[in-house]
Amino acid sequence: MCTNYAATRRRVFEKYYGVEPPADEWRDDVYKDYGAPILRRGEEGDRRADLATFGMVPRKHIPVGVKVFDTMNARSETVGEKRRTKQRKS
Repeated sequence: MCTNYAATRRRVFEKYYGVEPPADEWRDDVYKDYGAPILRRGEEGDRRADLATFGMVPRKHIPVGVKVFDTMNARSETVGEKRRTKQRKS
C-alpha cells in the first residue's frame, strides 16, 4: 500500500500557525522522499516551518551502490518471505 499525504498550503502557515512558510517549493501530494513542510520548535523555543522527508532511511542518505530494500509498499502477508531489491543509481 502506498503512503502519501496532502501537504499544507503556503497561506496556512502564517494565518493559522503564525510562522513564515519554508522558502523552498513543495508538491501538493507528498510521497516518500518528497520534501514537505513541517512545523517544529526552533532553538529558541519558537515555532518554525521547514521542509522534511519521510521514510525509513531517506534515499539521499543511502550511499551509491548500496541495495535499497523498500519497506513502504511491503504487504504484511508476505513481508517475511519476499525481498524486493533495487540498485540505487547515482
